[in-house]
Amino acid sequence: SAKFYYAQLIRDYPETPLAAQSRERYLALGGKPDHPTSKMGWLVDRFPESSERKSIAQVPLLTPEGQPLLATEPQAPADGQTIRR
Repeated sequence: SAKFYYAQLIRDYPETPLAAQSRERYLALGGKPDHPTSKMGWLVDRFPESSERKSIAQVPLLTPEGQPLLATEPQAPADGQTIRR
């Protein structure tokens, strides 16, 4: 969960000292998994599949695995036209 909140701070407040600190801590957690393996998987597997369990498994993740969402400055098009906002 720390990686999630660090990425959120970086995305929402990119120019703050807290975002800089969050970047450092996010990178320090680089080798840790975003979603740790469940220690209760063996127990969950003992229960039969249900429609609820199948529907939850199909919910997409909000961000790509392991990637903080950082805003970047738009780049000018190669043809020299201006960007409209």
